[in-house]
Parts: sequence; structure tokens; C-alpha cells
Amino acid sequence: MEMLDRLTTAVIAGMKVVRANQGRPTTTAVKQTDGTQVTPTDKQSQAAMLEVLQGIPGTYIHAEESDRHTVDAPVKILVDPMDGTRAFAIGLATSTVIAATYDHNVHKVTRCVIGEPATGRIWSASDITLTQLLWHNFATGENSAPIQVGNEWDGKRTSEVNEQLTILVDVSHGFKRAGRQILTDAQTAKLFASLNGEVKILLPGSNGLHQALVANGARSIAGSLTLAIGGPWDVCGSLLVEQAGGFCRAFKKELFSFTECDPLDVLAYDVLVTGNSPQIVDYLCDKVLRV
Repeated sequence: MEMLDRLTTAVIAGMKVVRANQGRPTTTAVKQTDGTQVTPTDKQSQAAMLEVLQGIPGTYIHAEESDRHTVDAPVKILVDPMDGTRAFAIGLATSTVIAATYDHNVHKVTRCVIGEPATGRIWSASDITLTQLLWHNFATGENSAPIQVGNEWDGKRTSEVNEQLTILVDVSHGFKRAGRQILTDAQTAKLFASLNGEVKILLPGSNGLHQALVANGARSIAGSLTLAIGGPWDVCGSLLVEQAGGFCRAFKKELFSFTECDPLDVLAYDVLVTGNSPQIVDYLCDKVLRV
């Protein structure tokens, strides 16, 4: 089985678990490592995904709900069994399941698959294939034929900011305990104040969904801000955006400044900005850097 197909199979396995538990009462625990939430569904989804992904030659697995493993292998498989746990725990259906590969030789994410359990949508891309969307039918277990996304982007690209555009935002709540809050509360408030009135702001609660929707090319979704990176899986969707014809910029937070990084080097940075045009990306970057 080709690696991208293997990742897709793993994502579907995780999606089935999340979908089965969606909207049901759940217990939550707080992870000591970063102060974020985890539910039994996170762990069950991860177990289903790892059953598909274990034992692939030349790879090792780094999954969100497991300890980090140091292995002498060139390719890391990144697994987030449920991106958007906080939203899931209160009954929202915006969570996603993410699997990707990171190549240590080139320092880039090389494959990415993001699935949406609520709808069955699955987006995928690799460094040599364009972003595609397929639908998984949970009743039959069958997948639709994949379609390429971004084909209509030339008519949807946004060069001017206006109040009809939606920016998807994830802020760094929940990471204070680990000392990884990127913007202070005051800076976050300043950022929202600067965006408010110029664009629409939406916080669905899943970075994977944000990036997938930007890649998908919806006319009103102009871009996304990821300011809460719990792990490299949270920004693997940068590959989807770029392979769909979109644009990304990324930054590592230094003591008194930000250093720009390669958006595909998902191990290297703290902030990801995506957009359907360079103008939107630059606009959002300017907003973040000014606060």
C-alpha cells in the first residue's frame, strides 16, 4: 500500500471512532505536559490509527497521546487522533483527525491527510501530488473518487481585505502551563481588536479543519491564523494549502522578535499564517507582528 493510502486508511480508522462518540457525554483529563484536555476518544482513535501505521520500514511514529520516541529512521509519522478535543468535549462537531509524514532529510512535511468525522470529508496531498478531496461513506465503508481542490481559485483569490471575508483563528489558550503561550492575553485582545471590523473572525477549534478549508478554496474563507501549536501535526495542513495553490508563512518566536521559517518545516516554528493570496497572508502576518 502506498504511504498516502496508508495514512488515509489510518485517518478513516480514527474518524470512525470520533464519529461514533460525537455528541455523547465524555470524561476529560488535563495533560500534565501542556495543560490541554484529553478524552477516552482521543486514546481510542489513536489506538485504531496506530494499528494501521505501525511497522512501516524506514519510519517511526510520533503520536499526540504518546511519549515522544527517538528512533534512527528518516521519516516521522505524525498522528493527531483528534484535533479539537476541547470542542469535542462540549459537543461541537468540528474536530479533525490528522496523519502526516515528516522527512528529516529535507526537513519538510511530505504527506498530509486530514479527515472530518462529522461529514466524511478527507483532504490529502503529498510533495508531488496536488491537494485532493474525497468523501468517506461511513454506512458503506466506501470512498468517493477524489477530486482536485483549488481549481477555481483564480476566481476566488482575494487581494483586498473586506468585511465579507472570514479568517479562521486558533489562539494559544491552554498552553500557559507549558510556557508556550505565543501571544499574551493582552496581545491576543489587541489582535482581535485590529481584525474586528475589517474581516469576520471564526474559531471552530481545529487547526486541521482551518487549513483544510483554506485549501478547499471556499470564496468567503480567505485565510487562517494558527497561534496555538500543540504539536507539529497541528500545522501539517500547510502542505494542503500550498499544494492547492494557496500561500503560507511561518514564524518562530524569539525572545524579542519573530524569525520567519519554512511553513513545511513543521518542527521549527510557533505561528502559521495561511491564505488564498499573498496579499491576505501578508495582511495577517502584519497584524500578528504588530502586536
